[in-house]
Amino acid sequence: LMVGVKDDGGISNISVTYYPWATASTTITLAVWNQVTITYDGTTIRGYSNGAEFFSDVLDLSAYAAAWSNHIGHHRDLNTDYSFDGLIDEIAIYNQALTPTEVETLYNRSAGGSAYCQ
Repeated sequence: LMVGVKDDGGISNISVTYYPWATASTTITLAVWNQVTITYDGTTIRGYSNGAEFFSDVLDLSAYAAAWSNHIGHHRDLNTDYSFDGLIDEIAIYNQALTPTEVETLYNRSAGGSAYCQ
């Protein structure tokens, strides 16, 4: 799973790339706080931007999950290392997939980037 932010000729978007290398994206505003949430319940992967769902897809990762490692702010593609050039704040990892209502509640509680993980 890769999450990226790109400013391409004035069009800013957040993109999520996931196995089997499908990509979903949505427009965001740069230079302001944005909340991005990805959930996976063992069947469906969902992406949210600022509390609103922008994609969902049925996905079976059971055959791959044990072989993958997790990295925040870093990605390795073949022989090239990539690091995130920006700020990452308020990382939260849960032991269950959040519901759409929980994602929206977290966003509303934290609009503007404060009190997110309280």
